[in-house]
Amino acid sequence: MKDSYTWQIGPNLEFELTSGKGVTTPDGKNFLVVGGQKDWATFLDTIYMLKCFEHFTDCSWNLMDQRLPRSRTSAVAMLIPESLANCS
Repeated sequence: MKDSYTWQIGPNLEFELTSGKGVTTPDGKNFLVVGGQKDWATFLDTIYMLKCFEHFTDCSWNLMDQRLPRSRTSAVAMLIPESLANCS
C-alpha cells in the first residue's frame, strides 16, 4: 500500500511572519522558510527549517546558521543544484 500524504497543521513559529517564502528540501523531509516580514518595519534575512521525525508527528522549527545577504520580503526561493552554487 502506498503512503498517504495529507496536509497537517504543524508547530507555529515563535513569531508572526508574513511574506516569507517556502521551499521543500530535495529529500522531501524538511521545509524551509526564507526571509519574510515580522511587522511593517522588520524585514528578515533568516532561514528557518521545519524538521520532522517519525512520520511527521514530532516537528520543530530551527533557525539555520545560514543567512541571506540582505533582508528580503516577497522574494523568490528555490533550490538549485550544488554544482551551480558558489559558496566557497
